[in-house]
Amino acid sequence: MGIEVHVHWGSLTLSVYRVWLTAGIALSVASFILSLAPLRRWQTLLDASLVAVAVGLCLARLEFVALRWHLFAHDLSQVWRWDTVVGGLGWHGGMLGVGGVLWLHPTFRALPRLALAQATLPILPILLYCAWQACEPIGCLAGQEVRSLADFPSGLVSERPNLYGETVPRLDTHRMGQYLAIVLAWGVGVNLLAHRPSTWGHVLGLCGIVGLGGWGIGACLEDRPPLSPYLDLAVGIFALLGRVWLGYFGSKKRR
Repeated sequence: MGIEVHVHWGSLTLSVYRVWLTAGIALSVASFILSLAPLRRWQTLLDASLVAVAVGLCLARLEFVALRWHLFAHDLSQVWRWDTVVGGLGWHGGMLGVGGVLWLHPTFRALPRLALAQATLPILPILLYCAWQACEPIGCLAGQEVRSLADFPSGLVSERPNLYGETVPRLDTHRMGQYLAIVLAWGVGVNLLAHRPSTWGHVLGLCGIVGLGGWGIGACLEDRPPLSPYLDLAVGIFALLGRVWLGYFGSKKRR
């Protein structure tokens, strides 16, 4: 993780990292509930959504701690800290937790499956964009140092500080992650504007793109847990295979 960066709003001092993550979660929940507004189940949807957020955060934190156990083995109290030094989250665990609640919680099981898929679709680009924005100012998930900015196309590299405070050219992984989120948001927007019904196949397709995109961006990171690329690749491959499987059997049922 990086160095804590704060913004001041009146008498309040806020962590940029926490502000962006909180904004991403709040916007995701708001988008999800508003998408299901015609069902008029505001309170039950909010309660169930908060359960999904809590389970997702717990599993995301568990993944981060497990993959970076060397940071916590000497002092277990660090597990409960929520700062930019050891306060990270793992996206695979978060997605597993939220997806599990969406699939198993009685409130969500009672909803029309297509409506639930439609409401779930915007969550991935929102969370992905906010997560990379949270990391950018503090330098977490920083890219590898390169010899010169001139060796790479504009937009893929930038000058950022290293551990010693020196400004060096690096692969701009934060911008790559933001580009990936924008591409996902564009795909979701086109689907919604075309008034096409979203399916769980579309959701799996987005998860597959995030997994493979994370695997590609991860190859550019300066510091990465050894298991992380395999998790990214597994999510990408299995989600896309699920997308193909649902598409194949869905087309057979329509015949």
